[in-house]
Amino acid sequence: MSSTLTKKSIFSASSNLIDTFLRTIIALAVTPIITHGLGVKSYGSWIIITQLFAYLSLANLNAGSTLKIRLSVIQHDPLPQPKQQLLGAAFKLFKYSVLISLLFCFIALFTAPFLFSDNLTEISNIRLAIVVGTFGVIVEQFGGIAGNALRGNNLDYKGLGIRSIIIILSNSVIVLLVLLKFGIVGLALASFTGSVAFCILWFLLAKRELPWFKQLKVSSEELKLYARQSALTLGHSLGNYLLTNMDAVLIGIIMGSKYAAMYFISVTIFRTFFFPLISTLNSSSGAGLAFLFGSENWGSAKEVILQLTKVSLILCGAAGFFYILFNREIVHFWVGDSFYSNERLEYYFVIFCILQSIYSLMHYLIDGLQMFKIKARISGMLGFFFILLAIPLLYLFNLKGLLIAASITRLAGIFFLVKRINNKVPYLISVALLIKQFLIIAIILFITYYLASLLPILSLMQFIGFAGLSAFFLTIGAYILIPVAFKQRIISNLPFFKKQ
Repeated sequence: MSSTLTKKSIFSASSNLIDTFLRTIIALAVTPIITHGLGVKSYGSWIIITQLFAYLSLANLNAGSTLKIRLSVIQHDPLPQPKQQLLGAAFKLFKYSVLISLLFCFIALFTAPFLFSDNLTEISNIRLAIVVGTFGVIVEQFGGIAGNALRGNNLDYKGLGIRSIIIILSNSVIVLLVLLKFGIVGLALASFTGSVAFCILWFLLAKRELPWFKQLKVSSEELKLYARQSALTLGHSLGNYLLTNMDAVLIGIIMGSKYAAMYFISVTIFRTFFFPLISTLNSSSGAGLAFLFGSENWGSAKEVILQLTKVSLILCGAAGFFYILFNREIVHFWVGDSFYSNERLEYYFVIFCILQSIYSLMHYLIDGLQMFKIKARISGMLGFFFILLAIPLLYLFNLKGLLIAASITRLAGIFFLVKRINNKVPYLISVALLIKQFLIIAIILFITYYLASLLPILSLMQFIGFAGLSAFFLTIGAYILIPVAFKQRIISNLPFFKKQ
């Protein structure tokens, strides 16, 4: 059974990586068409709308996520009734959440002139896009319950091929509607059609792969228990969203949609290509660390944590070096100079991402130690602290101020989480070593920041040659610096290196 579970976990992780990679490649190909079709202001407005949709996704009260977690615990239970009751609770909680979604939509429509004050000529289209997008999110959440039922049984990889086709088709619709001058409304319509397609896909897969997929009526007490568990994870999700999905909204309110577009494009390469790799590294180690914590093997756990932080810093350093040197040229050839922020945000964004990767790792450790209430409390507190700090810093330092506020917030979060972790397991994390490694990488990247200002504007062929050579040597350097024990553990767990 354990080998089957491991195989399913590997399939699910691999399918998610393939899914993410496909979305990334298509997004990078489609973005120039969208940016040129909309222009800077309208594209910035769309970025703000998508962040509003991200908050709207919380309106389902985390019913789907709770279902996934609860099902993963009882997935091997042969009795269908407990699973069907969980499914019934998830759907019932979702029905209540629809009212919250509609209320959120009404508030967004009412405040739209304030949120998009520099793009009032397009306010009617913006409002229509919000309405269409709201129904798209509701449909997506409904289908997400079936999707999370599959994830709770490590079976969501079953739809990989069809998911890929839907992603390609929905982005084809985006290109078509942008070329037909449908603007922001066209993007919202394309998003809605994609949500409907995914909803149908998840339900068809769930009914095919899960013989027990049927709702059972739940009592009010069972629903209250389910809702309490959802609320606990919702507290963390809300705080995390305030930390990670508020940048475009704040920029739009204080500086305008144009600057939201410039910020988003200027940080896209690192955020899309490099940072998910580092996040996957940390998240994929979460289950292993939880096992070490459960068996109280603190020596091995400490060694793994040291290796993970060192590898994260090395990867962030190598990727950050490349990003700081070449991001201006990448944006120039990709979407044009009008979308590049002349504030040169690269260094500030990489520092923020390094702190975010460490902060995320601390969260996985908190999960492994089952300190869920502390996680929710700290996440919520930091989310509101970030907003209070970001507003004045945006006024004082423009876009750099936002990243400074984000970095300070993550630093405070790391401090609080490390303190709680070391209180429960003394000396599990070496704070002094963490600070030393971070400072070394920060200084190297700071030097790179000034070297980048000395680079002349490159032609396309010069850029390809110089960037290609740099990527090659940075990859070799990062591989050499990564601890040998870490490389051996990764290689030994790859399927084609295992003995049959």
